[in-house]
Amino acid sequence: MNEELQFAHKIRHALYQGTDSLDAGVAARLHAARTAALAHQRQPTAMLSLAGIGHATADFFRSSFAPTVLAFALVIGAAGALYLDDMMQNSETEEIDSALLADELPLNAYLDDGFQAWVDSASPSSD
Repeated sequence: MNEELQFAHKIRHALYQGTDSLDAGVAARLHAARTAALAHQRQPTAMLSLAGIGHATADFFRSSFAPTVLAFALVIGAAGALYLDDMMQNSETEEIDSALLADELPLNAYLDDGFQAWVDSASPSSD
């Protein structure tokens, strides 16, 4: 890219050197042609646009409803995240409850601090 930029500067410099030897009438016509060409040059647009009725509709929604749509999307996303988190938490609670109900030990055994110490010391993985 840097080489292309240097080449463009060299061409521009050579063209400017050639304008010194032009006669005033030719220079004026070139200036007028350049001004006319720049007036007809297309201006870049900020966004893509649709043709026909789609263009008008897109402009209407883009200008007035964009903040509303973004806020709505944010609320829907937050609600979805909370719903999924709640479902995962309920699933974990259901698994724990099912394991406790399927076991033969009473619930008070799990609440006893000494029982947890006994389980840790009696487990075969600690040997």
